Parts: sequence; C-alpha cells; structure tokens
Amino acid sequence: MLQKCRGEVYRALAPRRRMDRPVLRVLLPGLSSATRATSAGAAGDSAAARPGSRVAVLDGWRGISILLVIASHLVSYRYAEFAPASPEARVWEVLATFGVCVFFVISGFIIVRLALQERETEGRFHAGAFYIRRCFRILPPYFLYLAFVLAASALGLISQPERQTLPAFVFACNLPSVKCGWFTGHSWSLAYEEQFYILLPLLMLWARVRPLLATLTALLVGFPLLTRFVLHAGHASFVLGHAAHYFSFIAIGALAAAHAQLLKRWASSRHADWITVAAVVALGCALWLEVVARDPAGIARYGNLETLFVPVMEPVSIAWIVCSSVYRSGPSVRLLCNPVLQVIGAISFSLYLWQEAFSGEPAFYPTRSALLFAPLMFVCAVLSYRLIERPFIKWGRTLAARPAGVAPAAAANAQAAADNPAASSSARNDSRLPP
Repeated sequence: MLQKCRGEVYRALAPRRRMDRPVLRVLLPGLSSATRATSAGAAGDSAAARPGSRVAVLDGWRGISILLVIASHLVSYRYAEFAPASPEARVWEVLATFGVCVFFVISGFIIVRLALQERETEGRFHAGAFYIRRCFRILPPYFLYLAFVLAASALGLISQPERQTLPAFVFACNLPSVKCGWFTGHSWSLAYEEQFYILLPLLMLWARVRPLLATLTALLVGFPLLTRFVLHAGHASFVLGHAAHYFSFIAIGALAAAHAQLLKRWASSRHADWITVAAVVALGCALWLEVVARDPAGIARYGNLETLFVPVMEPVSIAWIVCSSVYRSGPSVRLLCNPVLQVIGAISFSLYLWQEAFSGEPAFYPTRSALLFAPLMFVCAVLSYRLIERPFIKWGRTLAARPAGVAPAAAANAQAAADNPAASSSARNDSRLPP
C-alpha cells in the first residue's frame, strides 16, 4: 500500500519537472525507509496491519492541519493590515485551533496504538525506552528553535523578552498565569502533549487500560459542562474547562487506538458513509458556534449552546473523521496521499515550530530582516527535519533499544510510526501542534 501511495506521489510530479523526483527523494526518504504501509483503505486491508508501519493518511491530515495554522497566522497577524478584523478573520482563527485539535487526536491515536502493540507483543510497555524516544524526537528541534528565538531577540531582530522565552523550555506555556509572547507562545500545544506523555506510562500499568481510557475520555469531555453549569467556579472554571477540552482530543484519539478493531469494523460497514456525513455536519456546527461565540453579541446569544455542544461533538467528530480514514478508501484517502500533503506532513513538526518566527505581526520585528519573508519558514523546516529531526530520531531508537532489551529493528519500526509531523506539536506520527 505504501508503494501505491508513493507511486501516486512520483507519478503526479515526475511528468512535469525532471527535478521534482530528486526533490521528493530528499524530503521523503524517512517516509519510505521507515514505513511499510499507508492507508489500508485503498488496498482493502488494515493500515495498522503491521506494527510500526507509518500511516500515510495521517501525514495527509498533518499536512492539512499545519497549513490551516500557517494560513490563520498569516491572515490574522502577519498580513492583518490587508485583512482587517471581520467574521472571516474569526473563521481563520477557529480553523487554526481545529488544526491543532487534529494534531492532538493523531498524537493520542498513534502513541497509544504503539504502546498497546508493544505491550501485546512483548508482554509489557517499556516506559524508559518510550521517554528516550520521545525526548530525542521532540527536544532537539524544539530547543534549537528556542535557542534561535533567544539569539534573534538578543540581536534585536524580534521583540521577545527573555523572561517570556524561558518558560517554554519547561513546557509551561499552557499554564494560565504564564506569558510566553508570540514567538514561543505556540508551545502551549506541545505542553499539553508532553503532559500526556508523563501520564501515559501510568495508564499502561493498568491491565484493563481500555475501560480506563473510556472513563478518562468521558470525564474530560464532560468536565467543561460540569464547570460551567454545576460548579460555577468563575475564572477557575474557565481555565480548568479549557484545559480539559484540549486534553479530551488526545484522550479520544487514544481511545480510538485502544478500540482499533471496533473502529475498523465501523469504518468498513455499510453505515460508515452516513456516520461520516453526520460527523462532518456536527463538526461544521461546532466550528460555526465557535466562530459566532468569539463576538460579544454571539456569546450572549449562543454561549450556553456552544458550551453544551462543542466540548462533546468536536472531539467525537474529529476523532471519527481522522481515525476512521485510516481504515477507509475512496477519493478522500487519495487526496490525503497527495504528494504535497505528504511532504508537508512529514516536516510538520519542524514547520509548526518555525512558522511562528515568520508569521508574527510586523510590530514584532523591530528591524527589517529575512524574518519578514514568510516563505523562508519552509526552508527552515526542511533543514530542521533533515539535519536535526531525522538524525536524532535514529539515535533515540538506538539508545532506547538497549536498556529496554528491545531488538533495534523492532524499536526502529515502532518509532518510525511516531515519526512525523506535531505535539504537539508533539506528539508526530505525533504532531505538534498548534497556533
């Protein structure tokens, strides 16, 4: 199936320019060498049939998500003078958040899928090996970007006080009282994913992890309603409900992975198309409510409806649309295997990190520099992916295989599936996230 998807990638571009094939071979080697399957739907078998396989459909979703984040930042901030505040601007902001939530779902789905596969094949989940792989996957490109922010601020290229950058080093930018500024503020999504990584080994200690995940997801989905209509805790209610809402996307992705066989049966059933239509309609309604609720008049009119509807329908709808596509076929799967989306999905973690440096408001750049040329974010992302992400991922696999007693080939296959992008953001096959 991977061969089919890659074949579509090369056939789509090769006839147009002779140089396209080498370009893709530079960007896609990590995809081709580490993966053994793509979305199985097009082939009629499970994309998750082989442990450690990379799912190309999820890379397509990552590509869409990061493009939504970038487009929103450029329209709402970088070039805001050409697109003054309007309902359309609020739409872009909501779509950016939607992109981040997709990253969250993918992270929960992939990480728990790999953890369960490891526990089933080896009899236990190796927490130490998991943390080593995650650290080598996320920290090197992330810390490189933060070092760049500190250097650019010291040189006067950007307006970012050091005190706003330092909290990002400890993933604290999702805490309510922490101010991280524009250039590191997007690490709030990575903070949620890192906190999930701390919790995951504790969850895997339970023999009946599937009921536990179902209970946790229900609590997180229902918590915003509880704080709004029962506890009435004011600002604390809002903060706690907000955090629970974002964690619910990771949890429901994890729940989908824990019940992969059930999800596969539903995705392959004759009712799957109708479920997808219902999920798309529900998601559209949830996004519309989020748009209108960003206006004071909309809050007064639709605030309670948004609080009742969005926390439940948004994570459920996104989880079905994204996770069921792993087991389906058709035009949507072919679209997600589009060569452009595959390349962007592969570099999405680095791209999520670096887009923030090029998409801020003009006032954030005291002097004219290359940072004002937004397309350079793609150059930085490709360099980060090729020179930092991939080498450190390989080193992480090697180190993780030793202490845990896992065969190096098995560790490489397992991490290949989690190799991106978020987390993130993140979690990429965890992604990372967010605006």
